[in-house]
Amino acid sequence: MNQVFIYSFTTKVPKAIWFGQGWGFRPGSIPLANCLDIVKLVVTPPLPHGSNNNRNLLCKMSIQIALTLECIWNFRNSIVHSGPHSNLPIILKGLELRVADHLALVEGVDRVSDNAWARCVDMDDSVIAEAFAIKWALELAKEESFINIIVESDSKIYIDFLEVNSAICC
Repeated sequence: MNQVFIYSFTTKVPKAIWFGQGWGFRPGSIPLANCLDIVKLVVTPPLPHGSNNNRNLLCKMSIQIALTLECIWNFRNSIVHSGPHSNLPIILKGLELRVADHLALVEGVDRVSDNAWARCVDMDDSVIAEAFAIKWALELAKEESFINIIVESDSKIYIDFLEVNSAICC
């Protein structure tokens, strides 16, 4: 575990990934002695100097730190298992897009990017959530004037319903 700790914060490429995001976070200035400190860093991130203890800002910082750590870990695994052929600007751009997508979800933005939609829903029942997701996807498809629509789901009930009622749905 110490190897992960040391790699994520002290070697050249991870430092470049941390620094390359442009949000002023410098992990070298935070005292980290072990893996538990990394967990604490994600769960209770340090706020920028002069910031209020804002729950929304804490959430955003946690997301950014967690995604950065995941990016560094994936980079490390690609080097270990595939060999060193990576492009730092592409890694940083990919991380930037992932962070933006996650932050958009936190802020309640429905349309995340040109290629994907996402929405947070507060539902405990997965069957109802599935129905909601299918309904919302069909509404988006209609809004975008899509003509041929394929709905994929692991819920046979909904797929059967759509097959029987496809003329009504569209």
